[in-house]
Amino acid sequence: MKNALPTTLILASLSTLCAITGCKGPMPREDAIARGEYYLKYSRWQDAAATVEPIVKENPGDWQAQIVYGRAELELGDLNAARDALERALAGNPNDTATIFALADALYRLQDTSALYQRLRGAGADLHSIPAYLLLAQYAEQLNDPDTAFWAVNAAIEVDDGIESPRSATPYVRAANLAAKFGKVELENRRLRQAYGINPLDLAVV
Repeated sequence: MKNALPTTLILASLSTLCAITGCKGPMPREDAIARGEYYLKYSRWQDAAATVEPIVKENPGDWQAQIVYGRAELELGDLNAARDALERALAGNPNDTATIFALADALYRLQDTSALYQRLRGAGADLHSIPAYLLLAQYAEQLNDPDTAFWAVNAAIEVDDGIESPRSATPYVRAANLAAKFGKVELENRRLRQAYGINPLDLAVV
């Protein structure tokens, strides 16, 4: 079986064909999404947004196009457009953690703390996601909300029981760092001992 053509070659071929034949009308959906993803990869945010904008206007329920559009608008600084697109994307594909985290970024920058917390708590609970809980802890710490931050790292530790997911020292190290920041020395030492017991070679622990 022959190897698939590189994305750059496909896009170049499409552009050349349109230049020769004088393409008219909107680009096919699959081609537009592929091109938009390519533009995202190379930080061409405006091009990415423009490429999929006709699709999201015609079909707001197209979650794949909404992901591209939302991520592009987030980088362009149109936070409300990014939020709307990413929420629509998650309505069609609710378990995509990358999109959840992009939406969390938009919500944090929009200062909608309630929606931010709700989204990450939901992702942590529904997906048993340690990264979602740890991201919630990070945002809460930045917002000077130690109660939520401690709750989130503890929730991550509860998920990390070796059954739901492979055990990792990371939640314990994050919990220790948080305890150190807020002067909880006994808790810091306990979490570090636990982290060391899981992975003594972790440089963050030693």
